[in-house]
Amino acid sequence: MGKLEPAKTRLSPVFCRRLGETGMTDMALAASFGISRQEFSAIKLGKQGPTARFMAGAVRAGLAENFGEVAEYAPDKTEKAIA
Repeated sequence: MGKLEPAKTRLSPVFCRRLGETGMTDMALAASFGISRQEFSAIKLGKQGPTARFMAGAVRAGLAENFGEVAEYAPDKTEKAIA
């Protein structure tokens, strides 16, 4: 497996707070989202952008109303310099 590209999206601060407020472990949250603990951890730590499967799992689990509550755009440093 090659090196992962920097994420163009990241979890929103509001969603991160909601995750913490559940009191659930990463393993339990991952299971409720229908993904592996490894994938959950990579997304939570920002090593990987949130996938559609992750966001759909978050909505199904009742932690968000829609995908926009889960993730936000995260421009890389090059895009910030151009803007």
